[in-house]
Amino acid sequence: VYNAVCHTCHTAGLLGSPIFGDTGAWGPRIAKGKDTLYTHAINGFNAMPAKGGADIPDEEVQNAVDYMVAEAS
Repeated sequence: VYNAVCHTCHTAGLLGSPIFGDTGAWGPRIAKGKDTLYTHAINGFNAMPAKGGADIPDEEVQNAVDYMVAEAS
């Protein structure tokens, strides 16, 4: 899911998205807790569209969030 959907913005930091692996950018977001990250990724937040604009199950979005968080931790 990351490679198919999320990387479009999170590789380049488009529209203010935190760049994949950037602990400085992800730190404050991670501090809010995974439930908040899941909610924002699933429902959309600021410039990020719900589910990154893809029609995928919530569980897949959560897996992608877990993947990105693990790389930034």
